[in-house]
Amino acid sequence: MSAVIRASKAHSEFELISYIQSKVLEHLDVPLLAFSTWRKPFPGSLKINCDVAVPVGSAKAIVAMVVRNNSDVSLSEL
Repeated sequence: MSAVIRASKAHSEFELISYIQSKVLEHLDVPLLAFSTWRKPFPGSLKINCDVAVPVGSAKAIVAMVVRNNSDVSLSEL
């Protein structure tokens, strides 16, 4: 599949998800900011935030992750 077709499909999926999310958020009384801010995990728990990037045409991926406790301290800081 060509990069143009993949990009077009990804864009269509993004537009569909954005539309669905906007319809869901219309019915909530919670400010949008509440959905985009970090929330600490329950005491004794950890929260893992991660992201992955795969360069086009590559068989390799780049993965990044941050693990934090309920005091907002990264595991790398402990």
